[in-house]
Amino acid sequence: MPALGTHVAMSEWQLEKMFPGLPKSLIRVHRWRDDVLTVGEVPAEFVARVTDGIWTQSWPAQLNRLVWEGGHDLILSIGQVVPHEVIGMANYNKNIFVGTGGSRGINESHFIGAAYGMERMMGRADTPLRRILNYAQEQFCRQLPLVFVLTVVGTNDQGELVTQVLERAERLQSVSPQRFDPTLDAVRERIMPMLYPRDHWQELFPNHVGESWVGPLAILYVVDQPDTYWYVRDDLLDKWGISRAKLDELALSNLRAYWEVTPMQLHVAPGEHGPSMVLPASRDSYNAVRFLCPHFRDQLLELFGRPFVIGLPNRDFFAATAAESRQLVQSFQRQVRSDYATSDHPLCDQLLWVSEDGVSVYEA
Repeated sequence: MPALGTHVAMSEWQLEKMFPGLPKSLIRVHRWRDDVLTVGEVPAEFVARVTDGIWTQSWPAQLNRLVWEGGHDLILSIGQVVPHEVIGMANYNKNIFVGTGGSRGINESHFIGAAYGMERMMGRADTPLRRILNYAQEQFCRQLPLVFVLTVVGTNDQGELVTQVLERAERLQSVSPQRFDPTLDAVRERIMPMLYPRDHWQELFPNHVGESWVGPLAILYVVDQPDTYWYVRDDLLDKWGISRAKLDELALSNLRAYWEVTPMQLHVAPGEHGPSMVLPASRDSYNAVRFLCPHFRDQLLELFGRPFVIGLPNRDFFAATAAESRQLVQSFQRQVRSDYATSDHPLCDQLLWVSEDGVSVYEA
């Protein structure tokens, strides 16, 4: 499927030049007027924050029905990374949300880029629109087996770069069934727990194994891989012959093993009666989920010397405070909400309470 957005479909001679020898019966035209679904809305608050208030409406994440409903083993997106006036650098998830998107999402995305200013974005990877697309991919498309093959313009006249990319694509396609439908033994040591917004899980991905946790959060399970991770589905539990409780036990065991090889360093801000705030020194995909483990909570309880408040604004970060005053908690809450609204992997804008009894919603 040529990802042309709202551009005119390719002609016969263009298809032959672009895809020489490929049977035309394999080509699917992106009919942006008729074949597009809105799979989610990026919240207006998030859009307003990342665009500095230039655009204050929610942004629709739209995809071609064949991408969303096709039941594919692999969705392979191939394209070039080049400077782009609307998003900074072309391709990656722009190929999906714009290339196979609808008129509203495309028009609004281009307006955002134009109003924000091409001179502020051209050639930059981190731009407002890229953050919006990253949010959409993370929140709405986790169940899609997306693999991106990105090239850059080179000076090789022999076509070596193209050959390498196509070979890579063929290898990915050949392993995709094993990658997303593996045996338990193949992934046993790489199953990890992951926190996720409960409403998004229940509305968008009910076939992913999970359970409600605290407040607006749920616990899901992923298979960790060097370049990504993907979520464990209900049908895999049947194939593996294990219960959700056994999966949880396995995931927590792997998380503890991960800590042993990836120890966490903390920034500790002193207070009048011990630490006033604790933050992780570096971001990690498994930072927030550490609070599932009693041992980690006990370590922080010992450090603070009393129960404390935490914020889990996104997957990669947490903040903990001793809640020494109402003013400090209010300031802490504002920062958590701000971080939540501008994060690529948002989790929760509520505060949570950690005590010897576990984790609960914080009530001032």
